[in-house]
Amino acid sequence: MTQPTVSCNENATAYAGAVIEGMNMHMRLIGLSLCLVLLALPAMSAPPAQQDEIARVQARVQTLDKENGIAQIQAQVQTLDKEVSVLKEVSDNRLDAQDQRIGDLDIWTGQQANYMAAISNVTAWVGTAITLIAFGAGFIVYFSAKNRASAEAKDASERWFQQNATDLRGQIDVLREQAKSLQSQVDILRQKAEDAHGEIDRLTAGVDDHAKQNRQVIDQAAQQVLAVSAKHQNAQQPVDPSAIAAVQEASLALQAKPENAFTADDHYARGLNEYIAGRFDSALSSFDKALLSARAESISPENHAKFLYARAAALGELDRSEDAIAVYDEIDRRYGADAIPALRERVAKALVNKGVTLGQRDRSEEELAVYDEIDRRYGADASPALREQVANALFNKGITLVQRDRSEDAIAVYDEIDRRYGADASSALRGQVAKALVNRGVTLGQRDRSEDAIAVYDEIDRRYGADVSPAMRGQVAQALFNKGVTLGQHDRNEEALAVYDEVDRRYGADAGPALRERVAKALVNKGATLGQHDRNQEELAVYDEIDRRYGADASPALREQVAKALVNRGVTLGQRDRSEDAIAVYDEIDRRYGADASPTMRGQVAQALFNKGITLGQRDRSEDAIAVYDEIDRRYGADASPALREQVAKALVNKGGTLGQHHRNEEALAVYDEIDRRYGADASPALREQVANALVNKGVTLGQCDRSEDAIAVYDEIDRSYGGDASPALREQVAGALNGRAFHYLLQAKRHWQTETERHNLLTSAINDLERAQQQCSKDDSAMVLGNLGYALFLSGVVDEAEIHTRECLRLGQVTSLDGQRGDARTHRVEPQDSEYEGLLDRLWEEMRPKS
Repeated sequence: MTQPTVSCNENATAYAGAVIEGMNMHMRLIGLSLCLVLLALPAMSAPPAQQDEIARVQARVQTLDKENGIAQIQAQVQTLDKEVSVLKEVSDNRLDAQDQRIGDLDIWTGQQANYMAAISNVTAWVGTAITLIAFGAGFIVYFSAKNRASAEAKDASERWFQQNATDLRGQIDVLREQAKSLQSQVDILRQKAEDAHGEIDRLTAGVDDHAKQNRQVIDQAAQQVLAVSAKHQNAQQPVDPSAIAAVQEASLALQAKPENAFTADDHYARGLNEYIAGRFDSALSSFDKALLSARAESISPENHAKFLYARAAALGELDRSEDAIAVYDEIDRRYGADAIPALRERVAKALVNKGVTLGQRDRSEEELAVYDEIDRRYGADASPALREQVANALFNKGITLVQRDRSEDAIAVYDEIDRRYGADASSALRGQVAKALVNRGVTLGQRDRSEDAIAVYDEIDRRYGADVSPAMRGQVAQALFNKGVTLGQHDRNEEALAVYDEVDRRYGADAGPALRERVAKALVNKGATLGQHDRNQEELAVYDEIDRRYGADASPALREQVAKALVNRGVTLGQRDRSEDAIAVYDEIDRRYGADASPTMRGQVAQALFNKGITLGQRDRSEDAIAVYDEIDRRYGADASPALREQVAKALVNKGGTLGQHHRNEEALAVYDEIDRRYGADASPALREQVANALVNKGVTLGQCDRSEDAIAVYDEIDRSYGGDASPALREQVAGALNGRAFHYLLQAKRHWQTETERHNLLTSAINDLERAQQQCSKDDSAMVLGNLGYALFLSGVVDEAEIHTRECLRLGQVTSLDGQRGDARTHRVEPQDSEYEGLLDRLWEEMRPKS
């Protein structure tokens, strides 16, 4: 607390009481002098003020104890040190200030003395003396008070510091220790921060490296994804799933980024993901945005060429082939003369894609010219990437030559690929050579050079059979599969079965999708081969094994193979008179795959339903069979897929046949007309065959309705539409039409037997048709055609030749043909010709019967 102070007036009064006996005026002067002493008293109040300062410092120290920040404590310690110094300085300054104040009073007192001296001139000498005495006393009191106050202030200050210095220094030491401890923590944290910064730098570098690697993976994926598919199943390797995953991951990461902040690479990554997903419109939009952003980013020519390449691929997938070709030409125009390896590779790839695109547009000569240009420019280049592109171009050239029926030229190209690159250790080129050899084997097989083909497949196995790479294992598996097929086509079934078993032994446990598919295909073929040799129990066991291994696999290729195995199983069960089991299998196929939208699986389900309809018809469940055929038409009737259109047409043909068998002829004829209306103008060989089949059946039905002229008109239409077709299937249908027309001519000749000219003309026409039919009919129809030809010749009087054809008819058709020919002789009977003909039949049949 601050001590109470005494006013100068009260002290002056007290002092005047002491000298009351003097003169009043002198007493006042003495009182004024005594004020000098009182003015020294405030100095004595310094220690309490200093105590307040110290108390304030202590309070701030306590506040600092509650503070945790390192920087704040350090600052407070520094401030405290300063305040202690300042406090000491303040005390000294206050003492100096007191001296100054006393000095000021000294001056004032001097002035008062002069004043009293002036007064003393008026008063007596005694007053002057008294005044001088009082003045001297005042100075004595002043100096005494000054010295005493200064001494007491110094003593109080020293006593306070002596009393509090230890605690204060202790607190300061504690704070300093805390500061040092915290400083150590700061140092540790600083070191950790430096380590963290280093780790962040390393991580940042790692992220950059990862991003770079990710871009490399994306580019690798693009090389596979954006390569235009060639026109051969062995021309393009499946895309690496990890590459697809990298593209999808990059696209997913972009969802957190606003599109207006996308870079050209961002748009490219998103476009590639859309391309993989089959959203080609969206992919094209992204690639266009990448090119637009590229202008502002001043990207490298390599990236610009990459974006153009992607745009062209998207255009091709959207059936904008001309636009795609124009972009490939732009790549060539801009960068074709550039010496940078990456750009040379990009131009070569663009030209390869251009060639394939031209081929897809049936511009084969231009396509071949592009492949030759690639070989001319880059054929001598030692760069592995360019060697791969040249090999790719040559491979595609070989495929195109085969498609143009230039098989020998194609084989020469495949040999050239082997000659140039056969010894190359590059995995990509080894793959190209293996593919070329596989195709060489296929081409040799198509030219009936089966032994040469098998030798090529064996060479592939010898060279690459021990290669562990998935791509090469796939090519070897394909070669072995092809070898098995070739062996089977030449009735070397045991060897074929051994090859299929070898495929299963080597690759059956492989998890790769491509190899699993090849093993499944080998097993399907193994089952079919067993069935052809009536080893049905083994065959069914193979189909069950396929279902067990791959039935739950979601791969479209494997689902297809399982569906094929189940279809085959149903057929085999039906052949073994297990019709209900067969129908159950077809129902299972429909249950599993009926909702599958893929064209391949829709085709398998349609096939299963078609087989079910046949099986139901064989069990005299005609209404159920017709319902199934209607269901096929309902599901797939509007489908534009050639395979499904064929299935629907076949179902309608069978529906018409079933209606005809139940004498529902008008309905049957309506069905045949519908088939002709839907598919009559279709150029597909398979559909032309079904239309011809429907028209043949229509002719037969019209004949059964005694509409002979209408039947002949239908057969005429078949001959006119399909008579010049080289397709074996259509030739057989035309043979059926010719046989039907000839039979109507034969019956008309018998009706007009008495009119010699008409009879002769009709029999001549019948014989001509039957001779044509004999040359192109199926084996199943040979007996019928030969029987009709022999009968027509017999009625024409050419008995010896008639006997030859009739004997062959009976040999082929046995009792069925015998009954058929006897029935013909009874229709519109003419005598004695029909009786003589029956005698011929009896004699020939008797000759054919085994002797007891």
